[in-house]
Amino acid sequence: MHRLLLLLPLFSVITYAQAIDPASKTGYESIKAGNLKANLTVLASDSLEGRETSYPGQKKAANYIADIFKNLNLKAIGDNGTYFQHFDVEVTRVNPETKIIKK
Repeated sequence: MHRLLLLLPLFSVITYAQAIDPASKTGYESIKAGNLKANLTVLASDSLEGRETSYPGQKKAANYIADIFKNLNLKAIGDNGTYFQHFDVEVTRVNPETKIIKK
């Protein structure tokens, strides 16, 4: 009986997760493996240079995603009606000539 009581929350979560809101069903059904693979291929490509913040590759990735949002006619609620939100980032980089010497 105790085991059953422990599993009850798990069954509740699984049941809830399987119930798709009818308003969201179209969105769920529009997700296709081929599209996911194509987007992942672009976002993981060498041309995006690792997508590290403040590097050109990160900006390319952000623009790529914004273009997808635009093509999906998603409402742009970012800064000045864009898909972007500006925030300041402090970037610290290690000098390439720095060496760690093991003693």
